[in-house]
Amino acid sequence: MNDTIDVFILAGGQSKRFKGDKTLFIFDNKPMIEHVFETLYSFSKNIYIVSKNPEKYLFIKNAKSIKDILDIQNPLSGLYTACFYTEKPFLLVGADMPFIKKDLVEYMIRNHKKEATIFKINGFFEPLLAVYDPSVKDKIKQSIENQRASFQKLILNLDVNVLTEEQARSVDKDLISFSNINTKEDVKRFYNIGH
Repeated sequence: MNDTIDVFILAGGQSKRFKGDKTLFIFDNKPMIEHVFETLYSFSKNIYIVSKNPEKYLFIKNAKSIKDILDIQNPLSGLYTACFYTEKPFLLVGADMPFIKKDLVEYMIRNHKKEATIFKINGFFEPLLAVYDPSVKDKIKQSIENQRASFQKLILNLDVNVLTEEQARSVDKDLISFSNINTKEDVKRFYNIGH
């Protein structure tokens, strides 16, 4: 277990396209969020689940369920909240990403430097599977206050260690780690790739 990093799983989405709470959707005999937790538990004993309803995730042993600090529906709120709970670099992950490869996480942690370490895949940053330094807190707040509350805009204001698609494929050839689940069909499709 690695004590140099904390992990924050964002579970604040509304699951509109999923038609139900996707974080609690059962496949392989456990809720989706538990798949994410189990993959990441080997990296840190400090795993936090950030959501609007923290009571919902108390069933996950060894996870700390915390409430979003800001009352806005935006993943930046989860990143902002994470900055208040740690003083060391942390991994930020979406709760709807159950196929994360440990090798990819290890690669990110090993190569972390600057304010954030983020993969750029197909021309786009992947901010919901990235390592951040809590020093980004003020820049997040400023971004939200200026109503530029998107990860892509925030990243332009951060000192980022950009990891390439080629680097990602060296540890996750199908890039399955970056697959987030939006529909029940996604679960079936990505499950077949990931196993």
